[in-house]
Amino acid sequence: KYYVFQHLPYKNSMKAECLRLFARWSADRRKKFKNPYYRQLLKDSFVAHKTAIENYKKLNLISRVIKIKNKICGYTFGFELTKDTFCILLEATDMRYKGISEYIFREFCKEMLQYSYINTMDDSGLENLRLSKLSYHPVICT
Repeated sequence: KYYVFQHLPYKNSMKAECLRLFARWSADRRKKFKNPYYRQLLKDSFVAHKTAIENYKKLNLISRVIKIKNKICGYTFGFELTKDTFCILLEATDMRYKGISEYIFREFCKEMLQYSYINTMDDSGLENLRLSKLSYHPVICT
């Protein structure tokens, strides 16, 4: 509600801009969270993001980007885990835009209505990630 935006499928031509967004997102997270474990996860997650971005077709990933003022300000990638479950693998957003994380998650999930469940994976034992994931009111499956 705050911005004029575009919600688009990811294309190879967006690779460099998405990787720059990841670098900004990661730097912002490192400033905010001093936990050494979290900081190492951020460093390690670069490989996962880069691999997904570069190989999304080979990996059968579905992805969307958000553009504001013709700049990519968010992206998300996911895949079909089972016929009933879609897994959201990764996401990065420009935190300067209020509500962008929630928006991209919601809109991506709306496209996956054929699935009974959306798997957002675990919280890696991180309180901030746990609280974020709980805000979506999950059904806990064991």
